[in-house]
Amino acid sequence: MIVLDDITNDDDAPGPDEVPTAEERGFWKAVEENPNDFASWTYLLQVVEKNGKLKQIQKAFSSFLQLYPYCYGYWKKYADQMKKLVSNDAAYEVYNEAVVAIPLSVDLWTYFIHFIAEWKNGDENEIRT
Repeated sequence: MIVLDDITNDDDAPGPDEVPTAEERGFWKAVEENPNDFASWTYLLQVVEKNGKLKQIQKAFSSFLQLYPYCYGYWKKYADQMKKLVSNDAAYEVYNEAVVAIPLSVDLWTYFIHFIAEWKNGDENEIRT
């Protein structure tokens, strides 16, 4: 069973990025009670994407993709969020993890290659490295 970790730290107060909203807590409760409820997972992922809080996005997508690693579209969404909120390097790491999880996904590889080509501005030497 997935358990929503206690995100408070005794040493310092959690930042606003670390505290789930009431809506997020409701969906976390639903997926904790029934991790096989795909619809609740998708609602949770939609809410954390909409709220745009990095820690919540990382936690939700990581938990979801551990259970449903073959959902290549969610790997792309996760990479897109990391690119938007963190960096291209963070998105690259997500894509690397994704192609290890599902190496035979042509769609995922296509997303990954397009991401790298855009990131490297089409420079063939950079893309090949």
